Amino acid sequence: MDGDAETLGENALRTVGVRSAEDVREALEWLGTCSRIEEIGPGGRGAAAAYRWALDPGSPRPSDGVRGTPAAGPAADRERLGAEERAALAVAHDTARSHEQRDFAHGAAQALGWILGHTGVRF
Repeated sequence: MDGDAETLGENALRTVGVRSAEDVREALEWLGTCSRIEEIGPGGRGAAAAYRWALDPGSPRPSDGVRGTPAAGPAADRERLGAEERAALAVAHDTARSHEQRDFAHGAAQALGWILGHTGVRF
């Protein structure tokens, strides 16, 4: 098997939490191409940030915006996904935060919960 086909096979088998990387990528693409993106609002942007971070460890974490590094390992690690979900939930319930910040965090937490299999409903 050549290198490109091998990489494609590895990516097809990769999981992010309990979801396939392809399922998470499709969820992110849906949010990015949704004609209602303005209607989705901060929650949708939070979900998109969570999906991006879960797929790419170099992306900013949805809970605090800090960029990760690929050397730190994949965000798809369940422990890191769970920690980020808890951090997003803490922000979502922090009444000292603005409504927009809480909505963003709620969307991120919902997306991470789906990735982890806590719910069957994706954002």
